[in-house]
Amino acid sequence: MSSRTVISGPYAHEKASVRRSMTLVMLALAPATAFSFYLFAWPAIFLFLLIAAAVLAFEAASLAIAGKPVRIFLTDGSALLTGWLLAMSLPPSAPWWIGLAGAAIAIIVGKQIFGGLGQNIFNPAMVARVALADLPVFGTPVRLVWVKYRWRCPNHSCVVGSWTEDRPDIAAPRAAMTTRAGLWATREVGAEIHTVAYAARHLGVAWNTVMAA
Repeated sequence: MSSRTVISGPYAHEKASVRRSMTLVMLALAPATAFSFYLFAWPAIFLFLLIAAAVLAFEAASLAIAGKPVRIFLTDGSALLTGWLLAMSLPPSAPWWIGLAGAAIAIIVGKQIFGGLGQNIFNPAMVARVALADLPVFGTPVRLVWVKYRWRCPNHSCVVGSWTEDRPDIAAPRAAMTTRAGLWATREVGAEIHTVAYAARHLGVAWNTVMAA
């Protein structure tokens, strides 16, 4: 009778494996990732590579500390997929330290603290994303880029010749800030007794933009 060391479950008797499942998910993410690289160029590529390297490093360190076989778990693709999902959920303009912090939170807090692969109760990448949510725009002002559709009417009977798309759930028509930013500025000046200049500086907008909110 031979003894074998079981390193992870589940114990299904089929050809599926953790590595194969992770690879299939990464292949599904590849087209969207390539398109994001095309749209945002070097910032997106740099953040992606940084997070990918960071999650592998944190995974290897965590496995070594826990006394688990590093090579087996590091090459199953789970850590790389976690970093991939995290990178795709962050803005490409996020500073490098946000990527490192997110990688550490995802691997250590979201995964290894529960015992590793298959034992985490939450998605590690989304644990990191929630932890990073609502930071003050990663320390830098953010600009909302919205590609609006414009329609034209070639008939002279039309009331207007052209009109653009409106999304009041994002921002009011002709607004300089989103609804959420306007509410924040109003609360900071009205309830928190901060100056208009303070709110404008934190939002990265002009003084009169905050006043108009």
